[in-house]
Amino acid sequence: MSNVEYATMVLLTYTPGSDVEAHGYDDWLRETDNPFFNTIPGIAHYSNWKVLDGADVPFSHFDLLGLDGPDAVEQVWFNKDLDTFRDGWVAKWGYGGDAPQSPVNGYGLLVRLDQPTSPDFGQYTTLAFDRTLPSGAVWTAEAALHKHWALGPAPDGKWRLPLAASGLGHAFGLRFAEARPDLPGGRAPRLVGECIAAPEMPWR
Repeated sequence: MSNVEYATMVLLTYTPGSDVEAHGYDDWLRETDNPFFNTIPGIAHYSNWKVLDGADVPFSHFDLLGLDGPDAVEQVWFNKDLDTFRDGWVAKWGYGGDAPQSPVNGYGLLVRLDQPTSPDFGQYTTLAFDRTLPSGAVWTAEAALHKHWALGPAPDGKWRLPLAASGLGHAFGLRFAEARPDLPGGRAPRLVGECIAAPEMPWR
């Protein structure tokens, strides 16, 4: 595993259109999406994940968008090259379920690291939307971010919104692992995810 260190992150949750995996979505993330995102100024480390097992989790995929710091949020969110790329993503892969209007597809969750743990990065991750995950990092949510590429421009320019817009709560625990973990118990939504793409994937 490799070390990944950042203290500001955006959790991007989504459900793409149907049958994307049959059309090469995973390979496209590895060959095109992930390398491109990781060249954008202000991004410290970007990785793509899919949900292997989940309880009350309303999305099938998620991205961990680590930032250089809180001052990089707006810089990255409105990067013109990323806007063009994300428009292409929507056209190519679309959204599943109830489309972009779903909070899952329409908002990112801006979070800060409150309880650090080992920065080692692994093939699997456990994510629990409360503070009960043993030996995991604790991330506290600060705002829901309006995805203009999914929803269109934010009304009155208000792209940072109250947390209730995302529906994912106020904090979550996150832990990386080399071997696939069991789904933890608890009342909050929780998941086990597998990394599809990252700058370094020593397990492949």
